[in-house]
Amino acid sequence: RPLKSGPELLAEGDAMHHCLGTLDRHLELATSGRLHALALEGEERLTLAVVLSQDGCWHVHDLRAFGNEPASTDAWSWAEDVARRLSAHSQRGEAALLEQHAP
Repeated sequence: RPLKSGPELLAEGDAMHHCLGTLDRHLELATSGRLHALALEGEERLTLAVVLSQDGCWHVHDLRAFGNEPASTDAWSWAEDVARRLSAHSQRGEAALLEQHAP
């Protein structure tokens, strides 16, 4: 599920007991379209944040389970693939692509 607003980012951080949405930098990046976050509710309950870096590529900023526990290796592989796809398609609506690839 895409997290599209400051209150949604904050609610996800509260629910998952991590800092997403509590840092001004997160909100600034999200408002500018340089950060996209997803609440992932599959085999693992995770929060994914990808950020557009100055090199014009999307990178996994964070992938965390409840209480900042680490995500599985498989989840990281999936998240890195999403970031690569976003980078490859950054000219064609990265937010829509991110939503399309959410599990």
